[in-house]
Amino acid sequence: MYWKAPSQKELDNWGLTMADVMPAAVVLWPDNTLIQRVFRTMQTQWMLGGTGKPTGLNYASLSFVMRRCGVPREEFDDVFDGVQVMEAAALDEMYKG
Repeated sequence: MYWKAPSQKELDNWGLTMADVMPAAVVLWPDNTLIQRVFRTMQTQWMLGGTGKPTGLNYASLSFVMRRCGVPREEFDDVFDGVQVMEAAALDEMYKG
C-alpha cells in the first residue's frame, strides 16, 4: 500500500535505519483481496487538482477495471465501497506532513 519512506537525512537526524521504520506487513482478510486488487489496478487513475496533487480516483474507469479484475456484477457495490475506503485512506496518507 502507500507509504512514503523518510529521506536518508531524516533517518540520520534520528539515528535510525530504514529497517527501523519499515511498516509492518499488511495481512488482508480474504474478503478484501478483490477490493485491494481493484484498488491497485486503479493506481494510474488518480485525478489531479490544480496544484498537481491527487484529489481522488477517476471513477469513469472503475467499472471497466472491476470487469477486468473479474468482480462479479452482484459485488460491484461492495467493491466500490471498499475502493472508496482505500482511496480516502490513501489520500489521508498522501497529504500528511
